[in-house]
Amino acid sequence: MPSADSFSSPGHDSRTGAATDTGSGIGSPAGAGSGTPTTEIDWVTAFVDIPDAVHRVCTEFWSSVTGSQLSASRGDHGQFATLLPDSGDAYLRVQNTGHGGTGVHIDLHVQDRPTMVGRVRALGGREHTDYGDVQVMTSPGGMRFCLVDASDPGRPPPASQ
Repeated sequence: MPSADSFSSPGHDSRTGAATDTGSGIGSPAGAGSGTPTTEIDWVTAFVDIPDAVHRVCTEFWSSVTGSQLSASRGDHGQFATLLPDSGDAYLRVQNTGHGGTGVHIDLHVQDRPTMVGRVRALGGREHTDYGDVQVMTSPGGMRFCLVDASDPGRPPPASQ
């Protein structure tokens, strides 16, 4: 069996999987050593983006695959719901994209959204759409993701045993 050191990669501690400071700001805690603005990411949620035409069947599929119950819908158009596991953190959500396509995106929950926007821009990302409470960004590779306030009531409480 390979040792834990066999799986090391730049920016990650091979024993713990924790990010380490590579000096680039990427993989570094709050951009340490990068010269870019800093902020902490408090929570990450993943969204399965589903168009309206297949939303019901896909939501049922993801609920079954993950063994989760679907929360009540929320959002201005009822477009968001959370997959609630029997135990553990509720980190997976579904979003009805209307006539949009299927995909996956992440939300980064941060304490200081304007500072994180600056950090993302300094690292080559771009601002896409500002919804006031959500800032949609685009990575240098074209992947969209959202920056949301960490105080967002959608963040689940820690799992209890």
